[in-house]
Amino acid sequence: MSVSQSYNDAKVTIRSAEGIASVAILDLAGRVCYHENVNGSQKYLNVDISRLSKGIYIAVVVTNSARYSSKVVR
Repeated sequence: MSVSQSYNDAKVTIRSAEGIASVAILDLAGRVCYHENVNGSQKYLNVDISRLSKGIYIAVVVTNSARYSSKVVR
């Protein structure tokens, strides 16, 4: 599973060899700023974070068999 960012257009790209079940972006206080349920067979997802305030966030990705987290800077 990988989470990568494009600094020019404020997008986060999530790739997983396993199917992605859901994605959440949380602020450092633990509040959910973005959430999307995915069908579980999708292995690639772009998330637009341009509406988020500048700061540090945590991307939480749930796949069909595990849960991953990664730091995201906006």
